[in-house]
Amino acid sequence: MSVIILVLPIGVVKGEDYVYSYGLSVNATYIFVLIYLLDRIMQIMIHGKHMNTKRRDAAFIWIVFWIVSAFIQAARLL
Repeated sequence: MSVIILVLPIGVVKGEDYVYSYGLSVNATYIFVLIYLLDRIMQIMIHGKHMNTKRRDAAFIWIVFWIVSAFIQAARLL
């Protein structure tokens, strides 16, 4: 995955009070991270009964926050 992200093109926009990146590399990163986070959610759902309840809940909430923040960031770029 890292090699794919490394070789894909990336661009940077720099304004007076903002900087952001765009391009295929950024899109691939979002896709890979989404796949990873969905896999983590599935693993928590499958193996959650073997985990400490507080740790399981904290991990799940952390993942939800990351997904929500990614959608907010993506929405700002549209």
